[in-house]
Amino acid sequence: MTAFSYLVAGSKEKNFREPELLADLEKKMLPGEAKKIVLAAGWATHFTIRVFWAGFYKFLWQKNIIEPTVGNGLILGGLSGLTGIATGT
Repeated sequence: MTAFSYLVAGSKEKNFREPELLADLEKKMLPGEAKKIVLAAGWATHFTIRVFWAGFYKFLWQKNIIEPTVGNGLILGGLSGLTGIATGT
């Protein structure tokens, strides 16, 4: 998803890069911080969200709620992406 966002951002000349967008939000919460610090915070937030989803998928698989198949992975990945789009992260 991140690689796709970077490709689209380059072709559309708009910023769709999740870590950079999160850094912009972090800048509002951490005024006066250096660009490198808020960008690192944006990447950390983006990574934390990824870890959450991975843990959630593992929970679903361990509880046999859903089987770990390619099709289910595509569905869950799509839903995760839509959730990110809907929440603006």
